[in-house]
Parts: sequence; C-alpha cells; structure tokens
Amino acid sequence: MVKLYVGEPGSGKTKIMINEANAAAETAKGEVAFIDVVDKQSSRLDRKIRLIYTTEFEIDTLRSIYGLLCGIISANRDVEKIYMDGLEKMAKSLKPDLDEFLSLVKKFSEKNDVDVIISASIEDTELLSITEKYK
Repeated sequence: MVKLYVGEPGSGKTKIMINEANAAAETAKGEVAFIDVVDKQSSRLDRKIRLIYTTEFEIDTLRSIYGLLCGIISANRDVEKIYMDGLEKMAKSLKPDLDEFLSLVKKFSEKNDVDVIISASIEDTELLSITEKYK
C-alpha cells in the first residue's frame, strides 16, 4: 500500500504520521522506519522506530529516494512500514518525475509487502492531480 498525506505546510501531516508510526511500532510484527530530511522528530517517535535522515546520504532526487527504499528492504526484509516525511524537502524537484516515482513505489510496496506512507506539501495543481489516487 502507498498512502499520501498532501496539504499545506503546517496542516498537521507530520503529527498524523508520527502518531501512526508510533502506533505501528507497538503493533507491527516487523520493523518500522521513518525517513526525514534532518533529525527533528526523534524525541517524538517511539525508540523502536528506525530513523533515517536523507541529508546524511546526500539524497536529493526522487530516483535516489527510491534507491533508499530499495536499500532499506534489501538490508532488512522485516521492515513492514516506511514513513517518509516531507517528500518535497527531500527532492530538489517533484517535476517531472512524481508520477513515475509513485508508480515505482507502488510496485515496490506490492512486491515487498511493505506499506509506504508519504507526506508532502504540494501546491502545484498538476502535481496535486497526480497524488489523488494515493490519498
């Protein structure tokens, strides 16, 4: 499953994802990972959750983010849920590859039986229309 939380900055997407990740950490049979740009949520997340910061790896394109997802699963097949907070902050640009990226993530999710939950602040109407099928 791929699920997107899209909205304006400050609309509560991160809070929702943190609450979901913490609940998942308590009930998941496997591991839970939380990807963020920098270490700003660590005190709010359950200590069982694996935190990954994209700035540590110079990840800044949608393709490199997809590679990170593949690396997480290849290193640990027990990962059950992956949360990504602030997709628009991780990638320099969401255009023109957002549709292809989300399609790849959907296939990745199905193939590896992992839920991927992504938040993004997007105002561009073209990009918003792409995200509709993942909400």
